Amino acid sequence: PVENHSELYLELETKKSYLYGEPVVLETKLKTSSNRSTQVVSNLHADYGFVTIGIKKPSGEIVIYEPLAERCTAPAYAVLNAENPSIYESSYIGFGKDGFIFDQSGNYQIKAVYYHEDGSRIVSDTISLRVKSPVTAKDDEIGEIMMQEEVGYLLAFRGSDASYLQKGNDALGQLIDKYKESMMSVYAQYVTGVNAQRSFKMITTDKKITMRDPNYKLGDALLIDVIEKSKGKGGLDNISLNQAMQTLALSYQREGNKKAAEERVKDIVNHFNKQPIKEHVKERIRRESATLLSKE
Repeated sequence: PVENHSELYLELETKKSYLYGEPVVLETKLKTSSNRSTQVVSNLHADYGFVTIGIKKPSGEIVIYEPLAERCTAPAYAVLNAENPSIYESSYIGFGKDGFIFDQSGNYQIKAVYYHEDGSRIVSDTISLRVKSPVTAKDDEIGEIMMQEEVGYLLAFRGSDASYLQKGNDALGQLIDKYKESMMSVYAQYVTGVNAQRSFKMITTDKKITMRDPNYKLGDALLIDVIEKSKGKGGLDNISLNQAMQTLALSYQREGNKKAAEERVKDIVNHFNKQPIKEHVKERIRRESATLLSKE
């Protein structure tokens, strides 16, 4: 039995169908049906633990998404009211503690619950998605590349230089080089690009710390390609695209290219102003963009 004493409701959204091996991203939206202001925990990403996601697989098995590593954080808060009626987040839920979740072709059902501070459990409706079977030998090969365990780790962590994941990085490199025109290569470019534009620390066997400096040239080139592809049909969802655009702007700022960073921030605002999304969402993107470069 679940009791909801609030005026909140939870909506889930994802694509209706995915290719075999394609990363499954779930959008969670917390909304209010009241004009009164209600304070809510805004950490809606599935890795924070304030939202639990259940998945029914084609076989009938029901699993709970459990992240590889739960993010520990103090709750962040938002106020929902008539001016700001919803908040949202995008979570990659394709790979967790028990490996790949969407590893079978067929129909899946997804349901989620959000834990409100007054003790209410805000339960979503059930949504469905379908994982398509590979049609061609090319589809099958790309799917097998994306379903390697090491690739799952890289997708969950948005890249890594860890030596035990080198096989996964090699697989993503193969996807980028051999199947660059495939829509699936966007995910490989995104993960590799995000990882390239940040530093990576390693501890040697003699307990010394070494650091790999950012490869801005590689990271920027990959992210630019990801952004341009995702502005068209296919590619990243809107929330992930916004994150990729912010990442690129911050990358330019770290390089010392202030002009390019500012141009990328303008691009974020201009792109999403043209999209068929709610006005309060556009306003939130404008506010975030206005302070983006002052965060570092």
